[in-house]
Amino acid sequence: MLNRPPSRTSSPAATKKNQDNSRTNSMKNAAHYEKRLKKFLANMPKGRSAGKELPPIELLIISVFEENSTRKAGLHALESIRAEYADWNELRVSQPKEIIETIGKDTPQGREKAESLVKAMDAVFEKSYDLTLETLGKMPKRDLRRYMLDLGLSPYVSAAMMLQAFGGHAIPVDRDLAYALEIEDVVHPDSTIEEIQGFLERIISQKDARAAHDFFRQHVEKSSKSIAKLRKSKEAAAAPPKVEVVEAPPEPQAKPPVEAKAESQSAPVKPKAKKAVNSQAKAGKRPAKSKKAKKTGKKGKA
Repeated sequence: MLNRPPSRTSSPAATKKNQDNSRTNSMKNAAHYEKRLKKFLANMPKGRSAGKELPPIELLIISVFEENSTRKAGLHALESIRAEYADWNELRVSQPKEIIETIGKDTPQGREKAESLVKAMDAVFEKSYDLTLETLGKMPKRDLRRYMLDLGLSPYVSAAMMLQAFGGHAIPVDRDLAYALEIEDVVHPDSTIEEIQGFLERIISQKDARAAHDFFRQHVEKSSKSIAKLRKSKEAAAAPPKVEVVEAPPEPQAKPPVEAKAESQSAPVKPKAKKAVNSQAKAGKRPAKSKKAKKTGKKGKA
């Protein structure tokens, strides 16, 4: 159901705040994609989901580990934790590494999710000394949603808890659901997760939100191969282009002055050419007198 415009009795400040929120969460070509989404949801079961009601703490565990994964992965994490830990407090004081070893080292984003779970449980325990999370249901819905985010939970987990544990109006959207809806061409491809969530919450009423959430998780699981392919192509497109570096040939190194001097000293010295007089003497000829000597001889004779 679409949001109603602000009433005439709304204050200017409240009206401006609603307009700012609308611009922040608005998706491009929303009217076009609304028609496509309603057609896509035509086969979705209407009304409240008939699934088994679980305690809030168990819903928290499922929501944390099914994000960007499957409902099956979330249920597996819950069953593994139930079998390993005596109570929730033991889980709270565990190291993320121990939790990963319990649920499986191949869990997608396992360490990040385990850290988020422990951090949220610590924060709740410090405030209320209660790990059932049931006391949070007494908070106003708007404050509760903000509080869930303040716990360090992701927008997906916060929305899932609001919807399933505390009866709020929310449609949880993670990266995989965003990709699945993009593949079906029911959301704009450039939309953020926040924009898609706001778009879905305006279209899907609160009474149908639980059924829509179950429908979306089933669709994500069926579309896992297509989602993985789209995710890979987006990651490749976002990666910086590889620049081929061509190494220049090494420049000849100048020899140090000491080595250059040593080479000049050790170089063989070529013998100087002997005068022409010596060559004539070897041939048995009298060396010719110079012109100056001839002139001197003539003067003495006279």
